[in-house]
Amino acid sequence: MSFQVDVRHLPPQHAAVIEVQAHPSHMVSVVKSGYAELGAAITRAGVSFAGPSFFVMEQIFDEEQPAKIQLGFPVAVPFPADGDVRCTELPACDVATAIHRGPYDEAGPAYRAIEDWISAHGYVSIGYPREVYLVSPADTMDPLEYITEIQIPIAHR
Repeated sequence: MSFQVDVRHLPPQHAAVIEVQAHPSHMVSVVKSGYAELGAAITRAGVSFAGPSFFVMEQIFDEEQPAKIQLGFPVAVPFPADGDVRCTELPACDVATAIHRGPYDEAGPAYRAIEDWISAHGYVSIGYPREVYLVSPADTMDPLEYITEIQIPIAHR
């Protein structure tokens, strides 16, 4: 499968985030409860959602160790911390991006396409990849219908 890789500038964006440790065997339940906690905190704060949910993995998963992940939603305005949920500003950055359609565990080729494009076009990765869930389990029960935008922050070499 081939992927179209594009470069896009992302402006700064307020976001509600929660950081959790997740083991691959418990990923679904950890992510589901994390997004529920985020949604509840945003609702209690009375602020508007400003985009689809996202996921940032700061470590590579393995079967032995849990990995630190960040779950979030863009929000219209910042708000005070609520339990484990905090509000932050995602900095402006350029990203190399591609769209993956289908189950999350099949996104590897899209990541490789972006990484190959970055190397071939004089860029370097400067941050953790972000997955933005354009169509997610909140929208459909069929993983074949999921649409994920993968974003990797970049800079010129």
